[in-house]
Amino acid sequence: MYWYKRVKELMKDKKGSSVIEFVMGLLLFVTFVAFVVDLLLVGGKRFNVGQEATDISRTLAKQGGVMSVTPEGYPGGDTAYLTSTEMLQKIEKRMKRSGLGEYGDGVWFVTLTEFDNEGNEIRSGRLTPNTNFKVDYMNSMDVKISASYRWRLMRFILADNAPDSPVTAERHSVSEFKYNFNDWKGERYDSDPLDEYEEPDYGDYEPGTDLDEGTGEDSGDTGGEGDADQEEDIIDDGQGDGNSGEIDFPIEEPIE
Repeated sequence: MYWYKRVKELMKDKKGSSVIEFVMGLLLFVTFVAFVVDLLLVGGKRFNVGQEATDISRTLAKQGGVMSVTPEGYPGGDTAYLTSTEMLQKIEKRMKRSGLGEYGDGVWFVTLTEFDNEGNEIRSGRLTPNTNFKVDYMNSMDVKISASYRWRLMRFILADNAPDSPVTAERHSVSEFKYNFNDWKGERYDSDPLDEYEEPDYGDYEPGTDLDEGTGEDSGDTGGEGDADQEEDIIDDGQGDGNSGEIDFPIEEPIE
């Protein structure tokens, strides 16, 4: 009651009223600045999470998912492959720089989902150090990074009533790695293709019959000389006045 009476007396006094208006205006200004700064921080964190999701999506597509150990026959071996533990460490490093904490804090997690060629979901789960997420060639997958951020500056003003903003990013990719080439129908041979070759059946064909008409054998003319003369005529026409033996192509105008 004392403070209520005191404020009431100050409101009646012009000087006291000015002080109260100044304090209220200052509080509103500080709240507005805190809101804008937190809003910018949330935008920056969403950008960083989106960039990391894009990088992880490309890696998953190139590797055909992620395994706890490097798959046998992977090009480049261990140096070129990112295991599930190494992938988590890479994500954690960027999350810490973004102010979203470590993996063990439970503030963020990564979800991996596999789809078949028709878009049907096959399986889904969170990325852990022991994850074996094998996605064969041409199967699609999603990677989703989910995090939660409590507004830092607004927390000093609103305490436990400070808002929490979800920071998520989801990317889609298609597997580019084939684990077992023998599974490809086009590259698996059950028999020798040469054994399946069949000789064409020419029937009762005999040289010198009507089937040879036009070849020049019956008349003694092989047709070779005629073809050579015709070819020489075409060449001569092309090198002559340019009115015959040449094909006129339209001249393309340059693109400005």
